[in-house]
Amino acid sequence: MRKEYRDAIIHGIFGGLGVTIVLYLIQVKVTWVHLIGYPISFAIAHLIGVSLRKRREEKKDQLRE
Repeated sequence: MRKEYRDAIIHGIFGGLGVTIVLYLIQVKVTWVHLIGYPISFAIAHLIGVSLRKRREEKKDQLRE
């Protein structure tokens, strides 16, 4: 797996866990949906962001040529 994708997955998981911790501090309860859903959805969002950034860079390079 490429380093970019691996880093995106790791950042997404930690970002989702961070949101879960903040929700716990605010609501004083956490469900399994929060513990599982947020890290997975954040990881997917980060992967989509990486692929969109790569596509944008490729288009810029094509326009320069």
